[in-house]
Amino acid sequence: MKKILATLAASVAMIGFAYAGEVEGTVASVDLETSTIMLETGETFVAQEGVDVEGLMPGSQVRIVYDDTTMEATDVQAL
Repeated sequence: MKKILATLAASVAMIGFAYAGEVEGTVASVDLETSTIMLETGETFVAQEGVDVEGLMPGSQVRIVYDDTTMEATDVQAL
């Protein structure tokens, strides 16, 4: 029974990561009011609550991990 529960828990965890995307790029603009980040490629992401975007500036290199079903940024790191 414990093996079944462990397998089920691992499967659920993997499903959560199945919809994650990652992109690296240069910030074109940041809207702090809406927590929106636009990259120079034109890709736009809205940071989820709790993701800090205040230190980002146009021209900054970033890595963004996002939910590819909603395009919400779940993690933003300056490079």
